[in-house]
Amino acid sequence: MPKSEPQFYSRSALAEKLDMSLKELTQLMLKGGWITEASNGLELTAKGEFEGGKYRESNKYGKYIVWPDSVLEHALLRGVTESAVTVSQLLKGTNLPPRLFNRLLAELGWISPFSKGWKLTDLGKMQKGEQYENDSSGLPYVKWPRDLLSQPTIKYAFDLLNVADKPLEAEGSATAAIKTLNGFWVENIGQAKIANWLYLLGFNTSYRREFLTSDNNSVIPDFYLPEHGVVIEYWGESLKASELSDNLHKQDFYSTTALKLIEINHQQLADLDQVLSKELLHLGISVY
Repeated sequence: MPKSEPQFYSRSALAEKLDMSLKELTQLMLKGGWITEASNGLELTAKGEFEGGKYRESNKYGKYIVWPDSVLEHALLRGVTESAVTVSQLLKGTNLPPRLFNRLLAELGWISPFSKGWKLTDLGKMQKGEQYENDSSGLPYVKWPRDLLSQPTIKYAFDLLNVADKPLEAEGSATAAIKTLNGFWVENIGQAKIANWLYLLGFNTSYRREFLTSDNNSVIPDFYLPEHGVVIEYWGESLKASELSDNLHKQDFYSTTALKLIEINHQQLADLDQVLSKELLHLGISVY
């Protein structure tokens, strides 16, 4: 049976297959002696040619180096799978924002905030975290083992944060209920995502706290942030007539008080981190 022709990859394509940055792969190849820096860019070394590296020409990119798929099994690159990665790399393919995941790690005591960066703690070192510093800004950040998401504590929390788009039935309850990271049982997916976000961002939050109106009726917001006088309401995809009426009643009540209202709808859940950060900033509340 004839041997199949090798497939060749540029450095950027190879870096993507290895789930690492182009800078990291370039540094690895430089240290391994496969390439060297020259006045006109990177050049192949004799060792790089031995490993299968070749030059190719492109109208767009000029001369560049490609590598056969066989290098993916080379000892130099096999070690990449065991190396530490950034949070952004770790979360690739998930819907969880890096900031929220860093907040989760801080909640576990594995990292601590430091001037818009993150410092590794002793507990984080026990989880094989590694401290780094951004070359340009000097801000600290942490890399983690690639298998961190399979760690039981992380997996449990990650599952709660990535609550499925389907309500769960609470045991012994006739109504749908979903458990949040801080132990609340909420009514729907939207409330769960908001509750988790508020908890990890460090907001003192009450759920379904009752306010009495002047006519001795009550208004019950989904979330209340007492330190900021902010209420947050989540409105699902399909509202019943009674829910629409409740919505208007709440809006009327909030307009007569000093309470500040943020309303979130189901379409905003996909960008909740950005949406809530922006809405709070409009109220003079910044988050990191």
